[in-house]
Order: sequence, then structure tokens, then C-alpha cells
Amino acid sequence: MKGRDEIQGPELSALVKALSSAFNLTLRVYTVEKLADLLGVSERTIRRYREDGYLSYTKVGDKYYFSDDDVREFLMNNHFESFRKLQGHR
Repeated sequence: MKGRDEIQGPELSALVKALSSAFNLTLRVYTVEKLADLLGVSERTIRRYREDGYLSYTKVGDKYYFSDDDVREFLMNNHFESFRKLQGHR
């Protein structure tokens, strides 16, 4: 029997789909490549954010995944109000 850490590839996809169906969940995750494309930065930048602890992640085997919640937290932690808004301008 495989250990918990050995679920990979199609087997992992099938498990996620089964759990999502069972709990009526929609789970959106991004790979390094997809997240880099979404944010308009390089894959190296995404890896640096992860390695430096700015971006939370899930690791399965040798692959890294980023959930909507991980990305949302990263964006909120790096959000800056505009100077005009802070000064009370419209």
C-alpha cells in the first residue's frame, strides 16, 4: 500500500475530484507556471516568493501548488493604498 506522501499525478487528480464531489467543493490550484502567467511575472519570481516565505504553497511530490487562498493572502499582504486615496482625494 502506498504511503500518504506517494500519491502523485493522475491518482492525485482522481482523489481531488472524488473529495471535491463528495464535499461539493471547487478547489482551484495553480502551478508555478500558471501563477507566473496570471500575475505577469517570471517563474523564477514565483519560486523566490515561495522560498522567501512570502507565498504559501502545498507540495505534492516534487511539484508546488498555490491555492486561491494562498494567492489572495499574498496579494492582500502586498496591497498598498494609493497616495491619493490616503490623502482623501477622489
